[in-house]
Amino acid sequence: MKKAGNYLLTAVPLIAGLGIQMICSTLASLIYGIYYGMRAMADGDKGAMTQDAILGGFNSIILYVLILSQLVALLVFGIWYRHQNRGREKKRLTQVVHVKTLGGILFLGIGLQLFTNLFLQIAYMLIPDALEQYAALVETVGIGQANVVSVLATVILAPIVEEIMFRGITFRIAKRAGAGFLLANLIQAGAFGIYHFNLIQGIYAAMLGFVLGYVTEKYDSVYPSVLLHLAYNFAATILSAVAAVLPENAGTQVMIMVVMAATTLLGIWFFYSDRQDAGVKQI
Repeated sequence: MKKAGNYLLTAVPLIAGLGIQMICSTLASLIYGIYYGMRAMADGDKGAMTQDAILGGFNSIILYVLILSQLVALLVFGIWYRHQNRGREKKRLTQVVHVKTLGGILFLGIGLQLFTNLFLQIAYMLIPDALEQYAALVETVGIGQANVVSVLATVILAPIVEEIMFRGITFRIAKRAGAGFLLANLIQAGAFGIYHFNLIQGIYAAMLGFVLGYVTEKYDSVYPSVLLHLAYNFAATILSAVAAVLPENAGTQVMIMVVMAATTLLGIWFFYSDRQDAGVKQI
């Protein structure tokens, strides 16, 4: 019974993360609704006070609300992570990340992002309705957009917060509950997928989370997984710009698959051969 309770604790970071998002979103929407209503009344434009108009206006600031929730989550989970790791030897970034590590991060980040694009194309053929919902979500939160606010939210803050939550905290809770590496990795990857609260994004996020868990276990640190996650998200921004100028034909698809295979294999080779630090292990 106690062991089952320990496993249930692995859901706490997920619930807390979703709770922070919900609280920040609710407070922001209330504040925005009051502000919008007061401004409309001051302008004498009662016709502007419709639900669609208010929601449309709120969608224009949703990225800022996301950043707010990320900063709150970073504070909460940062404190949790430090408390959880009290007494453990602290590794510096330079002790964990080497030249080969950076090579693995760069190539695997690109390869995983290209694999995600392939997955999305397959999903479009199988479940087009779900992909339309995903596309609307992507547009709302600015994934792949090359502007300062979007990059801050999706490329910088998201990898830091999510790696601390899932690879830093959830993964370790599962291992402390008695789970071996494979089960603990599946638990944190599944929680990571659920956290995205969208079928399409949740599936590929869970697959990405499993790879990030492997990297965390290999280096016994979240530094490499944060950097890999960052590279993966940044690759989405770069590849979106590249895709906009490439012709949509079979030749382009073949080229993408070749590049995906090459970068993924190179990334795996760099990570597998990285033995410069005594703390790096083969799994």
